[in-house]
Amino acid sequence: MTVKSPARDERGAVLEDSWRIPAQCDKADALDKSDIAAVSATVINDMTCDELVRMIRVANLPALLHSALDQHLPFYDRTMLMRLAHLAQRCCRTQGPAWECGHR
Repeated sequence: MTVKSPARDERGAVLEDSWRIPAQCDKADALDKSDIAAVSATVINDMTCDELVRMIRVANLPALLHSALDQHLPFYDRTMLMRLAHLAQRCCRTQGPAWECGHR
């Protein structure tokens, strides 16, 4: 017998209404920094590790922090990835339209 908790159902409803990062890293469904800036904290907290890694890479956080970070991202635990994703979101929000123009 399987019992669903109300908390899980509520989270699912939030995710359906919110923006989600596609699981595949294809150029056709490419993210941009304005998409990352618009993601809510709830959505970031509910992302998979693969989605978090992709978000961090698209935000160019490894280049901003340390170049070796990129190759190590898949090996970080979920807590560290969520912290880096929140930082990536904050960087994208702070930079705003400058990211779109290619300026830093």
